[in-house]
Amino acid sequence: VLHIGRFAPNKKIEDLVKTFYFLHHHINKNSRLWLAGIDIDTELYSFEIKRLVQELHLSQAVNFVGCLDDSEIRALYENSSVYMCMSEHEGFCLPAIEAMHFGLPVVAYASSALPETIGSGGILLYEKKYPEIAELLNMIGTNPELSQKLREAGKKRVSELLFNKFKEHVIETFSLAKHNSPQVSSKVAVAL
Repeated sequence: VLHIGRFAPNKKIEDLVKTFYFLHHHINKNSRLWLAGIDIDTELYSFEIKRLVQELHLSQAVNFVGCLDDSEIRALYENSSVYMCMSEHEGFCLPAIEAMHFGLPVVAYASSALPETIGSGGILLYEKKYPEIAELLNMIGTNPELSQKLREAGKKRVSELLFNKFKEHVIETFSLAKHNSPQVSSKVAVAL
């Protein structure tokens, strides 16, 4: 299981750890959790996460890898079974897009912009039921057919987010607005 992102309270990394507790101790002893990201200005939060990992007897299975270069991040995407995000406040969430780009199934809590970003490219969670989410993660990791469907859905979603597709959508939107409202400037459509 992979998570990439800054260690910050809104990222709810403790929810990842609690979910992983059930996966590792009750379902799959060979599972690993990789947490990549910095904790600059959030050292106390990072300390609390590391303490939680120790309290749940997960120290041997959770890897805090800190800040990595692009090739190391890519290796994590390409060698993990699932990307997981439990954040309760996200913007676009570039790591989820990167995961889908590299063919990594995505599971994310449906908060803030995550439903719009992930769309049908991954699995969105509407409740944080850790044991059930752990079962889902195990299913993705052990069911090649399910994993492949999620990989394909993620790649399709990434293709929908390409700049040219976005540009076409914006032009179409402004074109429709122009026909429905004469106040829309034609300069906007020309600029695009």
